[in-house]
Formats: sequence, C-alpha cells, structure tokens
Amino acid sequence: MKVTKNWTDPPTLTPERTPTVSGKTLKAVLVELKKLAEWGSGGGAIDDIQANSPDSAPTQFTVNLTATFTMTLVDWADYKDASTEQKAAWDAMIVKLRKHEQEHVRISHSRFNKLVSDLKGKPVETASSLVALAKSDEAQAQIDFDSPVQTDHGAKAFGKFPIVELDTSSDPPPPPPKAP
Repeated sequence: MKVTKNWTDPPTLTPERTPTVSGKTLKAVLVELKKLAEWGSGGGAIDDIQANSPDSAPTQFTVNLTATFTMTLVDWADYKDASTEQKAAWDAMIVKLRKHEQEHVRISHSRFNKLVSDLKGKPVETASSLVALAKSDEAQAQIDFDSPVQTDHGAKAFGKFPIVELDTSSDPPPPPPKAP
C-alpha cells in the first residue's frame, strides 16, 4: 500500500474557546470551573479511510487517511472586566491547560503518523486491523496520560506538565461587613 494523509506535521489548529464560565472574581470563576467535567479537551480522530487502486494496477492500493485535530480551552466571559492581576492569574492557568491539551493532540498526531508508517508497503488486507490497532493504541495513550498515575486530568504535576490550577489570590479582599 501507498499512504496519503491530510494533516500537517505538526498539525495546525486554533483552539476553540468553549465552554464559557462567568464570575466577577476568580473565586467565583473557580466555583464555575469545578462544575465542569473538563476545563478543556484535545486530541484527534481518524475521520475517513479510503483505499483505491487504479484499473491499470488492481493490486496497487493507495490508502487515503483523513484526520482532524482539535483543542478546546475554557473561556471566561468576564475577563475583560478583570484586574490586571486577575487576568495574569487566568492567563497562567490557560498556559498550563493549553500545554496539557496540546499533549493530547501530540499523542493523537504521533499515533496517526505511526499508522501511516505501519500501513506503507503492507498488503491491503491488513489495513483494517492496523487501523483498529492504531485507534486502540491512541485511545489507551490518552487514558494513560489523564490517569491518576500521570496527570490525573491536570490535577497533578507529571514530568514537564504542571498542575492546571487557578490561583485566586489576586482577587480583591471581600468588602467589610455592613454595620447593623
């Protein structure tokens, strides 16, 4: 088999800013963040696999792989109204989150590129099993990265990946209680 792919190395993508949380303070935002299953996502998917052979060489197959790579990062609706210090704290969290989600994209990308290499020169009859194996390997690598042994979905530091946390210490102090 010959193999073509529709992605670049590395894949180009623009993170989508979704979901959106609201809050006038970082403490309020953190309450909203904790309600979410995930603060972001990243990865890839093989969307389409086509095998074609020209009439002139019916045993020569070209496999065309189509994949998409995506990343989402949570957005803060009230960011524009935040103080410089609050924005810096939010931005620092987003940098850590982006690094975590970019690793999910890298995992997919590396597994899909390995699939391209694994398919080249193999009989077409092996394509479906190699694709299934690559998808399984990619899914397991994603699970492993988010496991409690590694990053615990960003809740713990692992290797070069810091904890993805929001520092709320730059919030202004609460107003004093009202006199009776």
